Amino acid sequence: MKKLLKPKTGVILIAVVLPFRPFVESGTEQLPPTEKLKLSPYAKFESAVNEITEKVFFPLGFEIISFSRVPYISQTFNCTPRYCTLDDAVFLLKPTEETNQQKEHKKEKEKGEEKAAEKDEEKEIDNDSLPELEIDLNSLD
Repeated sequence: MKKLLKPKTGVILIAVVLPFRPFVESGTEQLPPTEKLKLSPYAKFESAVNEITEKVFFPLGFEIISFSRVPYISQTFNCTPRYCTLDDAVFLLKPTEETNQQKEHKKEKEKGEEKAAEKDEEKEIDNDSLPELEIDLNSLD
């Protein structure tokens, strides 16, 4: 995303309904998204703002210039009333130079990925160390 911005002056405007409870409409079905953000669907608005900042914007190298809480009017189906309002957060973001805290966050993430890879390696079975089994296929009838 950063590469699409004009250097030094580019900004991004993002609006997101908080708390974050995403779904994809496909005809009359509501399906879960294929890409997921680990954000609490039950957080209060203020906590959700902090959470998306810490878990999404900050790790991606963005800082908030400003944000506003505005109503998001949504049409409802199969119930009354036909419309409801949700809390929408509109963020104005700018890219940051990588700070020490972001570098530390990146290192922690890489360490976690290394540990996960090590656990996967431990789970691998050495087929050469397994005993060979002889099965008489005629006896299975």
